[in-house]
Amino acid sequence: AAEEMRARLETDSEIGEAIDRVTIGTIHSFCLDIIQSRGYLVGLRPDVSLFESENDRISILRDVLTSDSRLRFILRQQQKPEVFLAKCLSIISEQKRSFVAPELCEFEAPFPEIYLKYNDVLSSQNAMDFDDILFFAYRVLAENLDIVKLYNSVYRYVCVDESQDLNNAQYRLIQVLCGNDFRNIMMVGDENQSIYAFNGSNSKYMSELFVHDFNPTVYTLD
Repeated sequence: AAEEMRARLETDSEIGEAIDRVTIGTIHSFCLDIIQSRGYLVGLRPDVSLFESENDRISILRDVLTSDSRLRFILRQQQKPEVFLAKCLSIISEQKRSFVAPELCEFEAPFPEIYLKYNDVLSSQNAMDFDDILFFAYRVLAENLDIVKLYNSVYRYVCVDESQDLNNAQYRLIQVLCGNDFRNIMMVGDENQSIYAFNGSNSKYMSELFVHDFNPTVYTLD
């Protein structure tokens, strides 16, 4: 989708050579750039690798449970171990999308411990999973206001397309990127086309929270 957007702009005579000054990408690719260039500010080592495949993440989770005698016993007690692993992974993703660290996880035991050890394995391998991309990028910006000011000066205008599909983590990332003063931001979306509820997305981030937090001019295209 990002590549198609660039292709359309390149053929727009109104844009012309200005396309070279435009950065186009998904929120995740933008955040990955932040991590790769400034992840050291939150303790990440250079060349951090990304475990994006669910099979890889399940494999790590299985290693976490089988390497601890008590957790291994819990796993063996499950009638459907694979379902239990998938549930653990789903909870971890949910917590990361809410920017909840393992020590603040309020789920019943043993989920907080599993979450913590899962993260420890990733860290020991200088790796992160897909949900960590926004989590660490948010930390870089939230903990370094000078970096926020730098991005505000470099990216003078921000347009978020398909905004009806934003989830909590993505919206909070946009908030911290804009800081307290940056307001040159436009969201484009259609509430009736929100299709990622399974991933925590909700059109309210565009139609309600953005309107409340940024006080934008609203244009309705009927």
